[in-house]
Amino acid sequence: MEFPKNGILKNDVFSSHRTALQAVVALLVIVLAQNLIAQTGRANIGGTVTDSQGAVVAGAAVTATNTDTGVATPTTTNGAGLYAIEQLVTGNYSIKVEKEGFGSQEKDNITLTAEQNLGVDFSLQPGKVSERVTVSATGQLVNTETAVLSQTIDEHAITELPLNGRNPATLVLLTPGTVDLGNINSTEGIQTYTTFPTETIASTNGSRQGSTLYLLDGAYNVDNYQLGSAPFPNPDATQEFTVLGNNFDPRYGFAPGGVVSIVTKSGTSQWHGDAFEFFRSGQLNAKDYFTGLTNKVHRNQFGGSIGGPILKDRLFIFGNYQGTRQSIFNSQSTGYMWTPAMINNGDFSAYCQSGFTNGLCNDRNPNPSNPGDPLVTDQIWVANPQGYPASGVPLSQVTGQPATSSGVGGLYYPNNQVNPGSFSPQAVALGKVLSTGLTPLNQYGSITGAGYPTINTFDEFTVRTDYNLSDHHRISFRVYDNFFNQPAYSGGNAVSTNRSWLVNWQSYSGTYTWTINPHMVNNATGSYTRMYDSSNSGLIIGGKRVCFSQFTKIEDFVGTPCSIEGLTINGGYGSAGGFPGNWQNFNGINRWTGGFSDNISISKGKHLIVAGVDVLRQYWYENTDWLGLAILSFGGGPNGQFTGNGFSDFLLGDMSSLLQGGGESNVVRSWMIAPYVADQIKLKPTLTLSLGLRYEPWISPVPQNGREAIWYPGQQSTRYPNAPEGMLFPGDAGVASTGTPSDYKRFWDPRIGIAWAPKALPNTSIRAAFGTYATPLSNSSYNHASDTAPFSPTYNYATTNVINGSPIPIIPFSDPWSVYSPVGNTSPFPPFSAPGYNPPSSATFLPPDIHPVWFCPRLHRRTNVHLESEHATSVRLELVDNACVCGQRVRSSKLLQ
Repeated sequence: MEFPKNGILKNDVFSSHRTALQAVVALLVIVLAQNLIAQTGRANIGGTVTDSQGAVVAGAAVTATNTDTGVATPTTTNGAGLYAIEQLVTGNYSIKVEKEGFGSQEKDNITLTAEQNLGVDFSLQPGKVSERVTVSATGQLVNTETAVLSQTIDEHAITELPLNGRNPATLVLLTPGTVDLGNINSTEGIQTYTTFPTETIASTNGSRQGSTLYLLDGAYNVDNYQLGSAPFPNPDATQEFTVLGNNFDPRYGFAPGGVVSIVTKSGTSQWHGDAFEFFRSGQLNAKDYFTGLTNKVHRNQFGGSIGGPILKDRLFIFGNYQGTRQSIFNSQSTGYMWTPAMINNGDFSAYCQSGFTNGLCNDRNPNPSNPGDPLVTDQIWVANPQGYPASGVPLSQVTGQPATSSGVGGLYYPNNQVNPGSFSPQAVALGKVLSTGLTPLNQYGSITGAGYPTINTFDEFTVRTDYNLSDHHRISFRVYDNFFNQPAYSGGNAVSTNRSWLVNWQSYSGTYTWTINPHMVNNATGSYTRMYDSSNSGLIIGGKRVCFSQFTKIEDFVGTPCSIEGLTINGGYGSAGGFPGNWQNFNGINRWTGGFSDNISISKGKHLIVAGVDVLRQYWYENTDWLGLAILSFGGGPNGQFTGNGFSDFLLGDMSSLLQGGGESNVVRSWMIAPYVADQIKLKPTLTLSLGLRYEPWISPVPQNGREAIWYPGQQSTRYPNAPEGMLFPGDAGVASTGTPSDYKRFWDPRIGIAWAPKALPNTSIRAAFGTYATPLSNSSYNHASDTAPFSPTYNYATTNVINGSPIPIIPFSDPWSVYSPVGNTSPFPPFSAPGYNPPSSATFLPPDIHPVWFCPRLHRRTNVHLESEHATSVRLELVDNACVCGQRVRSSKLLQ
């Protein structure tokens, strides 16, 4: 078996792809020729044509004409009197039926929406074809054709309803049972600085994050990083969108909860255009009743649209641009810092309110356990690894035990005076830089950092063309680009600063519809989306970037700008509040998704069946100095600050913990392949049965160079012989090239649905469905796949840890690694991680903390019954059952090379 440079076992990969391909071919062969329509953002019309006696009429000519463009689509009824016109662009239509010996009949004012299956029946009267009866349709108020539960947000609602920021994605929340996960659960939502700012996370019917599939003109429109919606076009470029809340058939997958199908506007038979500008100013806003503050947001949104025919009734084009210029004022930051008296003279006497007796502060707190022995508080103590409670120390334990001003020979610093000569020179140097541009407001060091603006710029373009080559061949193509820029802000200090954020989202899709004959249609959709995302630190103080390596023996990540990612300094009067620095790091993200869907559909007798396949190829690149920049804490010991105060801890250089890793770098590729077959059977004019099966195997993503660890108890790695027992890697015997093994045996997802319109209950439908649905894992689930030895080890130690029976002492800021013996009392960095970094097999491991991480591509089983009436409220009963199919990964936190 060959092990190439990219770390992928070729035999394994070819075998996996061959297995998937065989499954695809098998399902396509099963169905030979039947119909339904795959996910395209389009609509279907079907129905029955009968005569005045109720007998079916075969061979009747049925024509659907788009009244917006003049494009006509013909078909004929089959031997059962059924017709189906598929893959129609959404819009306004008229339908005409003609048959020799009968008067023709036409129904107009029919509106088709995305993913709709509309039933329109005709009853022809004897007469001449030239005799025409025209009926104005009033719309199908109750769905009696399919089991799916859906709601459409049309163009009128999109343009007329108030939208903060003009983001149509928020209108999805108008659908019953849909909520915004970002607002109700702090553990879910969209991560900033790694995604696009307008992305949203919608949950349908109580499902978890990632349960909603988004389609844009029939193409996959999900940002798989966190399984949220990719950006939507603005309202002037959006025709409509439909939310399928439940009961959707095998045409839809890659999500279990719901489907949101967005359709962009297209050109019509006449030229139309518009221009707009929306303006919002904070000067027009009222003050908040509770805070008294005014929202100072300033926003200009402007642009325009134009669309029309290039070739009459054949080629149409639509274009749209929207620009957004926004300034949001970030309110002031408050906290505490060390005063000049503290950092220059070691004078912390301001904390003591009642003066000193024999150098001991007279401030007291009650002692609940011994009322006769009050607690001394607001005192600077000689450092103790256990720390001192903020409530104070019993008077009897400290009376008569003063130390020198250098902290020698006693328990406390007399009069809260600390010899500045005993301060850590490195901490003092950092403290002076961090205090640049900040002025304490009182003797306790209270500060207020000036507010600052965040400037956001969006430039969005949408272009769509529709080309009707003939009645049999139609092509559409759409481009949607959205560019976002948030410049970094540096106010000259460590508080009034913010990072940059630059994102370029590009989306392209094309659809080719081939009407092979009036009863057979093939539809192919291809798409490509990509996102470039970078975020850089704006932490510039006094015109210079600041990082720990400038002050102490800590190595910073190589290749990204100097910055501080995390620094905790507790302090302030009564230890309330700390230094409010705005710490930042660098992120570099590049990901793309290529998609292809194809289906063949045939209308035959009472059957409407489809066979198709959805294929997604994904790539994501991540390179960030997250954890590559050390995160330090001056948080004291288990009982409190080492000296009773965070600022004196800091200036003395007494750290409590350090966290640093090799950075987070990944290159991962994946496939998602799902063939499906479905049959919609018109058992009776009032009864439709839907049957289907979707095969959605879990094809595990492939990390480049096998940068992933797997937990196999009792086995020893040969790729990295020094690894702990049970810690294996791709390349070891029995370990898949993907690390986490793929699963081709499960994930066969049946779908069954029924739609019944009882004659005894006019304008009423009863729908029931059962289905199994799979949920993919988000790309971000693999962020930490390589954050383990030997690829990117992470070290996390604190004074509360014990090594070889001895606790770690107070960590000196001057040389933090000097007290950590597992790495030889010196920094283990470099090397740092990089996307292509492949450590040598001789890498030496430390005894790790093993943390198995379970990967669960979930299966959801849903059963529901729904009754809907034109004259009554809808009633639904739904049962949801989740099954979990898991793989296991391991994370180890320590490595020595």
